[in-house]
Amino acid sequence: MLAVTCTGPKEVATAEQVWSAIEQAGYQPVDATELYREDMPGLVQCIAFEKDDEYFNFYVFKEKHDAMDLYGHIASHINTHFYSLPYSKHTSAQSNYSIYTLTASGRYSVDIYVGNRAVYAYCNEGNDQGIADVLYTIGYFD
Repeated sequence: MLAVTCTGPKEVATAEQVWSAIEQAGYQPVDATELYREDMPGLVQCIAFEKDDEYFNFYVFKEKHDAMDLYGHIASHINTHFYSLPYSKHTSAQSNYSIYTLTASGRYSVDIYVGNRAVYAYCNEGNDQGIADVLYTIGYFD
């Protein structure tokens, strides 16, 4: 499992930075905004990639509370559906962000909000380097 260190506060990544980081990591980013707009009031943009077992969504919201709400919803989903023994988890929170990672049930999951941005990503356990590369590049992992 990938060891994650996080210090704060974090700079809010722009959609352009994320798009570029996804490409640098060797993935093809797509604008997935219309897939989520109806279910996520306040959503401005969603950039995503999917390759094999790797899934990554970066959300830009109008307000911080929207990103925080999504973060809480995703953390609950991860804990309800994937939390099992044995597991490894990491949480980190500072003034403008919260990061939660969980490796359990053969799956690696990442849930983040930084300001009015949120990230939800997951993949098979042991295949997390591509997701981590994007998060390091945008400054969400140290």
